[in-house]
Amino acid sequence: MNAWMEKATQLAGDVYSDFLRRIVEDRVLKERVGALSDESRRRIDKGTHIDPRVLRLMAVSGKGGWDKNPEKWKRYELNTNVTLLDHLLSVTRGALLLYALDKLGQNPEMDASILEKRLRVIAIIAFLHDLDKLLKLERNTRLPLDEIENAVERYRLAQFLAPEKLSAEQIRYLIELVEDTQRHRSPPAELPPRNYDSLMGYIALADKLDGIWLSSDPEKGGLTGVLSHLGKVQTLHTDLLRHWRILDLFDPHHPFLLDELQRLLSKFSFRLTGVLPLIEIHHDGRLFMLLPIAEFEKIVDRALRKLCSDLPFQLELVISNRGLPALYNGQPTHQDLQDFLADLPLREVGRLFLIKADLQAQVTVMLDSLMGVSGLAPRWPRMSGALVSPYSMLDELKSDASTALRKAAHLVLLLNLNAPTGKKTGLPDYAQREQILLQHIGQERPAWLATIQDDASRRTLTALWVLALSVDDSILETAIWGEDGLLQRWLEGAGDQPGFKHFIEGRG
Repeated sequence: MNAWMEKATQLAGDVYSDFLRRIVEDRVLKERVGALSDESRRRIDKGTHIDPRVLRLMAVSGKGGWDKNPEKWKRYELNTNVTLLDHLLSVTRGALLLYALDKLGQNPEMDASILEKRLRVIAIIAFLHDLDKLLKLERNTRLPLDEIENAVERYRLAQFLAPEKLSAEQIRYLIELVEDTQRHRSPPAELPPRNYDSLMGYIALADKLDGIWLSSDPEKGGLTGVLSHLGKVQTLHTDLLRHWRILDLFDPHHPFLLDELQRLLSKFSFRLTGVLPLIEIHHDGRLFMLLPIAEFEKIVDRALRKLCSDLPFQLELVISNRGLPALYNGQPTHQDLQDFLADLPLREVGRLFLIKADLQAQVTVMLDSLMGVSGLAPRWPRMSGALVSPYSMLDELKSDASTALRKAAHLVLLLNLNAPTGKKTGLPDYAQREQILLQHIGQERPAWLATIQDDASRRTLTALWVLALSVDDSILETAIWGEDGLLQRWLEGAGDQPGFKHFIEGRG
């Protein structure tokens, strides 16, 4: 993605973040509707209680809604109802991003200080453009200057704009430029800088797009209307839409999941490309986004994988009484499983190495010699049952040793994974997996290891032997743990060979 797009997104995001902090968090969230008792106020000030009153800007509709006038109500019903705060924030953010992208698209070397100054003007006027709704004035009523001054003072807008200054007359003049029907009706005694006039077109565009999206008209509203309007709008000077691809999801039963998906799509859009979605709206179970086309598939894939990994029914490791591991609730990729093991508590990692307890005396000296150089000499428990792990006491395990142990655990897990093997699934059974691993090693196991009769214990200890071999053999390490290595093929499948992941049950 072009560097200018990343720069535009960053500048617009910085101004919007500052707006949210200084205007919304510090001022809007403290402006509530209704009375509050002295006792309630004291509790709120102490931080033991929250203010139960509704925000003033959320007590007024930004689009749609009910009205006691039947004619207005009928007209309002054609739009989805959203709060005024919702509408104002949507228009503010949209106008900032559209302007920054359009201007830097024309001139990537545009002075950042000039761009930021204009973005702050856009934020102020976008936030005030529907002040008439807050004041419950009839449409097309001229805004009283004292009410503009009151809003500027109440929300500390002058401080946000400083060192630039705008009088109440100039603010009203600019607000009227946003609405075509009101343009130039209230010229101020002193006009604002001439280049501010063109800024209002981006607010008007963002306002129009938000209104179109909330419209129920099947042709002029919603997704169809948004794309149609963007295709013919004259405000934009760069062909922004050429770089974007549509994501349109409808799931009214799980809006909380769409909220989280939207957040993750935005996060990975910025992480992978340097830009946020050009448009992103989620309302009543409908998620609509314009994402960078170059990395669209990767953005969606990363967001979905992260969303699924964060769900309550995430990947789960269960180790049976016989010491055999099983995976549930997920179909991880090779990288996902590595990440899962990297976050697994060391106590659980150690349990993957359970062997027959009567082997402890037989293998301790050999394991000391084999694993001591990696900091993984056996750490047997003080007491044991039928099974015992050489890695039961891991409180003081060093970082490098912990990493090495998790690598061995990866191999042990798939060597011993309880999976539905046989002709029906085509998955290799325990003996086949052990034989395939030895073929990759290309040498015989030492006698003390090869002569162990218990199959599961032998496989587990074989994994430690393979880890020790790989320390000084990068080719072997790659062949087992690397990209397209043995463990990835076992888990994900390759060619006609199915992978374990496709047969993991979803207990959750």
